[in-house]
Amino acid sequence: MALPAIKVDVAAADANSYITLTEADDILAGETVWDGLTNDQKTSYILQAAQLLDAREFVGEKYSTDQALEFPRNFQVNGEGTPFIHWVVKFEQTRIALWLAKEYGGQIDVNEIDLDEIRLKFNNNLLGYRFNFINGFVSKSRLVVKE
Repeated sequence: MALPAIKVDVAAADANSYITLTEADDILAGETVWDGLTNDQKTSYILQAAQLLDAREFVGEKYSTDQALEFPRNFQVNGEGTPFIHWVVKFEQTRIALWLAKEYGGQIDVNEIDLDEIRLKFNNNLLGYRFNFINGFVSKSRLVVKE
């Protein structure tokens, strides 16, 4: 099965990421693990990171009921009323992608991913990752960690 392309489009129904591969490469420049990955591996980690980030419940509502991703929230608009993705969300997705690469060295031990419902089941304690960088947006977790 072919890897889906990264689709970054604020508040779009078909978006699957908050960051592009170029943005992630710029943020993670000099990270040996990240620099050693192929573009397909990086894309996979970026997409998985977006799913992990979105598998939380956040303060506020989505900007649009049609948008695929959790951000932007209904309070994330600029002076003209245009929705935007805060840099903190982009940075956190990048941190999660790097963490996945470092922890799993190019191979993540996932036994199920259901993209329609964003249901993840893992063979290990993958979700021990701290999401505290964006805890101003987080209200509670919907994820269950397999012990």
